[in-house]
Amino acid sequence: MNKKIITIILIFIFSIVLWGSISLSKEYFTSLSLPIEFIDLSDDYSINTDRLKKVSVSLKGDGWSLLGLALKSKLKFIIRPQDEEGRQVISSRNEIEQNDWLPSNVQVVEVQPDVIEFDVEKISFKRVPIEKNISIQYKNDYGIISTISISPDSVDISGPESKIKNIEKIKTEFTEFNNVDKSVSANVPLEKIKSIEYYYNFTRVEFDVQKIVDKTFENVEVETRNVPSSKQLDLFPSKIRVVLRGGINVLGKIASENIKPYVTFNQALNDTLGAIIPTIDVPEFTEVIVIKPSKLDYIIKQY
Repeated sequence: MNKKIITIILIFIFSIVLWGSISLSKEYFTSLSLPIEFIDLSDDYSINTDRLKKVSVSLKGDGWSLLGLALKSKLKFIIRPQDEEGRQVISSRNEIEQNDWLPSNVQVVEVQPDVIEFDVEKISFKRVPIEKNISIQYKNDYGIISTISISPDSVDISGPESKIKNIEKIKTEFTEFNNVDKSVSANVPLEKIKSIEYYYNFTRVEFDVQKIVDKTFENVEVETRNVPSSKQLDLFPSKIRVVLRGGINVLGKIASENIKPYVTFNQALNDTLGAIIPTIDVPEFTEVIVIKPSKLDYIIKQY
């Protein structure tokens, strides 16, 4: 019984293979959409074309040959331009005959467009800055506590002179960082520009993220500035309480001496309300949340 089942299965498989072989021996039509690639151009020249990116090719051939083409990856329509500056016009049909991926037993029925136009220009070089194009969403209670650095911050580019002269910067591809709760160091690709080559295609984006907390500093001395030698500016009180907000590790390294509240003599001289508001210089990537008292009484003494 088992031998009979195996025999039936083998006959079935053989029938399928035979049917497929006979079917693929017949003629078929197919169409391919091929990206254009320019090759064998001197290093002194560059191609400038924004108008056309792909060529549509209709083919006729036996099923086996067309199947072989379909299974090939990354087929391209190869063009070999002349090393001459200026506009060049080629016949698509003539050019496809030079593509070595096309089997001799496959017939070209149609190529669209009929002709391909492109400009050959002297190649030009330039160094331009890289501009980051990113979005950062932080996890709740977290925030940035550093600058956003990119390295390298510029890139050497090359391409047709008519395009290079109008490029002032290269942006990164738009990149999102979501739910961030720690430091980030990531390679970000540069945004591609048609006909332009980059010395490298990535830049590294780095920034530091920490849990954001508040810290209170008591009895911070308020400095008086720009007081004439014949005058004295006394503050009441002369010390204040300051609450800073920032990264947990950043605030952990800050002492009262790192916070610089001050008032100027001109503030008191021009005051009409009887109290002045101190200005506070704080370490980078921190912010003042609370000042108490927020206004200071004062007395100006004359010597």
